[in-house]
Amino acid sequence: MLCQKCHKNIATVHFTQIINNEITHIDLCRQCAMHQNWMNIKLPIEVSSFLGGFIKFPSEQSIQPKEISEQCEKCAMTFNEFLKTGKMGCDNCYVQFGTGITPLLKRMHRNISHTGKVPEKLYKDIMTGKEIDLLEKELQNAVKKEEYEKAAVLRDKIKAIRSSNNAGKGDEKDGDQG
Repeated sequence: MLCQKCHKNIATVHFTQIINNEITHIDLCRQCAMHQNWMNIKLPIEVSSFLGGFIKFPSEQSIQPKEISEQCEKCAMTFNEFLKTGKMGCDNCYVQFGTGITPLLKRMHRNISHTGKVPEKLYKDIMTGKEIDLLEKELQNAVKKEEYEKAAVLRDKIKAIRSSNNAGKGDEKDGDQG
């Protein structure tokens, strides 16, 4: 594909702009891309600095330096290094910088627990488990509030879900009584 500006060189920079659901594609060679005033990019782009730009917190004051350890005890990576590169040094960094990365995870993923794809074979079991967990929490709250009629209904729902789930799996738990 040739550059859309000079029509001589091969296009190596592909720019896509979306404004009000209107998509504009521009394919430029390296030289034409560097001469564009509207495009402030440095070539070649460093992936670490590119990703680090997405990791800025909404307000730097939202995290007090006292809350975040200066550096990881295991790999000696600092929180500022993490902000710059967007990469953790080791598994312990998640524990060490926990209070600092929680707002980041919420901002990036809209949640701090995994809610991604689930294999089709496991989907029904996982959803049933989540439904049972939710009903059990409601049951505990009903018992605490001494709403025993509501608690009995919730208990019966949980039993019905569990028995239908076990019936669908066959007679795997014949010996279990519980």
